[in-house]
Amino acid sequence: MTIFSKHNQLIFSALASLFVLSSLPSCQREPSPVDENLYLTDEPILIQAAGSDVQTRGLLNKADLPKVDSKVKVYDYLTGFSGVIDGQKYTNGNVMYIDDEVKCVTPGSETNPEGVWNFASGHNWRWTRTGTHHFYGWLTHDGNGSGMDIPSEWASFDPGSKTLGVGPITMNTDTPQFDFSYSDIVAVDVESDDFAADGTIELPLKHLFSALAISIRNDGEDVINLTSVTISGMNNTKSAAIDYSITASSPGVPRFSNQSSSNFIPALASPVELTRTGATLSLMDYTLMWPQTIREVEGTVITVNYTIAGDYKEDGTTLTPYSVHVDLNQNGDFVEGMKAGSKYSVLLRFVGKTIDLKLIVLPWDYNEYSYDYSRDAIDSGPDGAGEIDFDQHYPGYNRSSRTMTLQSQTDVLQGSFMIYGPHSGEWALSVWGDGADYFTVYPTQGEINFDLSSGRQVVSFTVTPSTTAPDAGTEVALHFNVAILLNGEWVDANSEFNRKDWKIVWRQQ
Repeated sequence: MTIFSKHNQLIFSALASLFVLSSLPSCQREPSPVDENLYLTDEPILIQAAGSDVQTRGLLNKADLPKVDSKVKVYDYLTGFSGVIDGQKYTNGNVMYIDDEVKCVTPGSETNPEGVWNFASGHNWRWTRTGTHHFYGWLTHDGNGSGMDIPSEWASFDPGSKTLGVGPITMNTDTPQFDFSYSDIVAVDVESDDFAADGTIELPLKHLFSALAISIRNDGEDVINLTSVTISGMNNTKSAAIDYSITASSPGVPRFSNQSSSNFIPALASPVELTRTGATLSLMDYTLMWPQTIREVEGTVITVNYTIAGDYKEDGTTLTPYSVHVDLNQNGDFVEGMKAGSKYSVLLRFVGKTIDLKLIVLPWDYNEYSYDYSRDAIDSGPDGAGEIDFDQHYPGYNRSSRTMTLQSQTDVLQGSFMIYGPHSGEWALSVWGDGADYFTVYPTQGEINFDLSSGRQVVSFTVTPSTTAPDAGTEVALHFNVAILLNGEWVDANSEFNRKDWKIVWRQQ
């Protein structure tokens, strides 16, 4: 019987295995005399694990599980059993059979990605001849990185109700980054044909938490001085109860309670200056967070307090304070709230004196490719050195306002931009605005032929006025947009090559 999951997995290899009769199930349980007729074979249960690459601190990906000393608590509730266990006879009875931990003793490798796992008690649990086994469990020690135990106050198990309680836990950047992972119930009928044919059972572990990262970037022309950033409305304190009773309507599904909200972004020790376009501050790296419903996300607000260099009050000496409140779901990106097992990266962008918001959502386990970013990423060079620019000797050139003002209808304006990345593909230059009918741009598209000696490609173009002028007394403006063909898709690259919106202005007297 094989149950597949892309999440972290414990793989119970029951190779025609059988259970030893022993005392009441616990990690200290000692084997007692047995009636071999009650069992299937003499083969013990073997345990393994599988995974992929680590991504961020505190967050357990699949390859992080089969590391030496990783431990998972394992229970097996046996129902419909007929036979004798520890001298007690059962007829179609129920008993908590396994109460143990499994421990990784040999890490995963290329030839054996699952590694080798043993029961921590040293006991060889064996398959019974009759009954249905119900396996479930949760991570108790993360052998990856810091080797963290589950905090003692985080989890408690009631064997009577078979309910796992988690919390209450307040999630913030000071909370231990232990990625609590738990399983559903995996039921195995030892008399089924599937089980007899295939002795491999998988116990998939799922993430209880989501993860959130928040950063802020200056995409405007002004120097921004951040004074504080706070978040309110997100319920970062919760408890969870996971019901493992086989009669539960939704076994293995968390129920949340004790919900409350508090700010969890670290306070700025002093104002932080974002001095240039592209300057970015990480307010919070990926941090474990309780999952949130769409209603909870819609009630979450990020407040940013800041000043702008040179923007003074009427007294001329005090900087004008600004406070912007950003609804976390203002763009409608959180369609399902914040789901467990997903990572959310929120980027706040200064655009002029306002703030925009961008959201990136990643699954916990995803394929990450190693790119040479100088080769494969869109790049306009250090500090935007390759942005669109024009002939600085032209009388109508004004770099501070990014404006070229046409001096004569016969003038041909010279422009350029420099591509530092990618090293291959195509570029395209398009125009828009009310001046689009009065200018011709050439060329508008071409291949990227990267010059390895200079580390860039220079793209030159001309802007030629039309022989038909605008109406007298009017002014028209021509704006630009740069796109790059990257990995077979056209990508808008204006944020790299035209950050401050260069324009050609034709004022007709």
